[in-house]
Amino acid sequence: MKSWFCALLLVFLSQRTLSKFEQLLRPGLPELHVVFDNSHEVRSGNKIDSTTAFSKPSLSWNADPKALHTVIMIDVDAPSKNDPHLSDFVHWLAVNIHGQSVSNAYELLSYRGPRPPAGKGEHRYYLLVFKQQSRISKDVESRERCVLEFSFI
Repeated sequence: MKSWFCALLLVFLSQRTLSKFEQLLRPGLPELHVVFDNSHEVRSGNKIDSTTAFSKPSLSWNADPKALHTVIMIDVDAPSKNDPHLSDFVHWLAVNIHGQSVSNAYELLSYRGPRPPAGKGEHRYYLLVFKQQSRISKDVESRERCVLEFSFI
C-alpha cells in the first residue's frame, strides 16, 4: 500500500496548522469526491459539523476497476490541537475495495464519525485512498497486526 492514489483534506471544525501527516501529501494527486448525508459535498478546507459526518460518506474517484484500494480516515488533532498525542487516530479503515466500490470493502475498522471531545477545539480529518499492491488477508491475526502496526510515517 505504498502508492498514493487520492487525497483530500477534510476539515471538520478547523484552523490551518501543518501536521506531520500533511507534509506527506503531494500536489497533483487525483481528486477524491466525498459527500456526507447525500447532500454535503466536502471541499478541501471547508467545515462540516460532526452530526453531518455521523454516517459513512459516499466516495468516488477515478479508479481502475480491476485495482484494489484502501480507504482510511484519520483525525490529526486527537484529542486536541494543543495536545495531539493521539494524532492520526483512525476513524475508518476499509481494504480490498474493487475499483471504487466501497460498499463491498472489508472493514478492518468500521466507520466512526467525528466526535471531537467537548472543549478541545476544532479538528482536522483526512480521508485518503491508496492503491493496494495486493489483497489484504481477512484473517484475525492479519487484522490485529494491521491495526496495531499501522503507521503513516
